[in-house]
Amino acid sequence: QNAPKMAQLEWQRFFPSTVEVKETKEFGRGVYAREKIPRGTEILRSEPLVHVLETSAVEDYCSCCLVAREVRDQFGRTQRALKKCKKCGFVYYCGKECQTNDWLLHKRECKVLTGVKAIHEQPLWWDKDGRGDDYTAYVRLLIRMQMRTGEGCTNREIDLLCPNNTALEDQYTPHTGIPSRLAIHYLKTKIGMPGTEEELLRLHCKINVNSFGVKGQQVSTIGSGIYTGPSFLNHACDPNCAQVFEGRTLILRAIKTIQPGEQLCIAYTHLLATYKQRQTKLWNTYRFHCQCYRCLSECKQDSPYHIMYATTGENNCVYLLNCWCYYICAAYR
Repeated sequence: QNAPKMAQLEWQRFFPSTVEVKETKEFGRGVYAREKIPRGTEILRSEPLVHVLETSAVEDYCSCCLVAREVRDQFGRTQRALKKCKKCGFVYYCGKECQTNDWLLHKRECKVLTGVKAIHEQPLWWDKDGRGDDYTAYVRLLIRMQMRTGEGCTNREIDLLCPNNTALEDQYTPHTGIPSRLAIHYLKTKIGMPGTEEELLRLHCKINVNSFGVKGQQVSTIGSGIYTGPSFLNHACDPNCAQVFEGRTLILRAIKTIQPGEQLCIAYTHLLATYKQRQTKLWNTYRFHCQCYRCLSECKQDSPYHIMYATTGENNCVYLLNCWCYYICAAYR
């Protein structure tokens, strides 16, 4: 009887007192409101367990704080005040402090980044669109997760992440068509990743279902991160919460008024996707079929759900939902 209570206490440390984490037969682990949460409320701020930039963004953002650092020279031209790591020449930092703070996780990937670059020379590792950037970021994220497993408290956080080990054999690496076991075997044998292939595969599964796309200044994805608390939130195709970013910090906001006892949900998929597209994405990645109100109302007709919809809140503030982008009224920031 004490085990569930201990688990709830452990889960609760990632959240404020306004919400609670509990487990139900219908939804499994989820986050629920303890009191009324007005629309626009900042519910949570979370720092990543691990995070990486996409290869296309490494020269534009600091790899530690994920803030774009720019200065203007005497002629008014914009110049980036970022300095790259002298050892690997791959990642950039805004200063010595960020480089020092990131070194614990970067020191191992620093040695293998040359091997990761070599992967791009092999067509097997490129995705259908001819882009290899996402796979490089995935490899770096896996290396950093493996580094975290050696730390006591942090290792426990990794254990709390949903593993989704129900289909290890047919899992695929993110953004590619590469079978997971083949990718892990290559990393183990060619790059020399520490740990057994089974351990790396289970870390891969945690990354696959728990990673968040980190948004930059232009509301475009610049990287990926694992956020322990926010990963507890379940999915809905008509969510009541959305995540925005300040640097690497994830901020969870209510985009609807949430009543006491109501579950907090975010979207795992594109909001503009059709019913069939959403269900396919959710099954292939997370191994579940969504049965939220929107899906139940659309299950008999495959049509887009509001190309763009807006609701007017207090003070005539407008909230827009469009694809992955959540534009929260500045009055609530």
